[in-house]
Amino acid sequence: MLMGEGASLEGIDCSDCYVSIHASNVALRNCRFTATEGVAVAVDGLDGVTNVTVENCQFDGLKKNIPAQPMLRVRAGVMHVRGCVFENLPSDAITMVGGIVEKCLFRGSGYLDEAHADAIWVPRTVAPVIIRDNEVEWRKPVDARVIPNTAFQIVPTTGDIYDVLIERNRCRGGSYTIQVSEHPSRLGKFKMGRVIVRNNMLSDWLYGPLYPKYVPADLVFEENRHLERGSLLSRAPQIAR
Repeated sequence: MLMGEGASLEGIDCSDCYVSIHASNVALRNCRFTATEGVAVAVDGLDGVTNVTVENCQFDGLKKNIPAQPMLRVRAGVMHVRGCVFENLPSDAITMVGGIVEKCLFRGSGYLDEAHADAIWVPRTVAPVIIRDNEVEWRKPVDARVIPNTAFQIVPTTGDIYDVLIERNRCRGGSYTIQVSEHPSRLGKFKMGRVIVRNNMLSDWLYGPLYPKYVPADLVFEENRHLERGSLLSRAPQIAR
């Protein structure tokens, strides 16, 4: 399925389909997408595509052990994702390089063997990123194959990262719930700065709320609290959940 400039899909069941976006200013609303054998991404905005809107859609990985990761991606442009549900995922839900994800629900991942499952992964930025008011259930489901990795991974693997705001999210689980750091195999290759993590409610991590290594010096981590206890969280490793 190919989508051109200004196209929109609304109320369509796109299960077992690959939606390839080839132009900007595209909108997807009230649609359903699934993980599909032989397709790596359910919805893929190709290079040169920007201003993609995804609202009130369902992305269901169907608990499949297939390399469908992420479910939603815009490779080099801005996307706006609101009110969507991502569940039963093989691995990642979203890869983004600019735009906003807000008021979405992420629940259940790690069904792919050896998955490095992140709800949202930012490998570089071409525009500011805002991640806010989302609910992330990232504890390992009893029938999943691996423990999900992080709710939000802000790690420059393909370019520089600047101007990321993560706020007012409620997240449970992950090895570390949030990672904001350089990639250990690319130390010094890419720059990152102006990342703010504030006013989030976090709990049930395996090792800590924030990955402690290779953290940018200007990272702002403030007013983040334990979801159940309400206590302030620090940037230090915290094994006790």
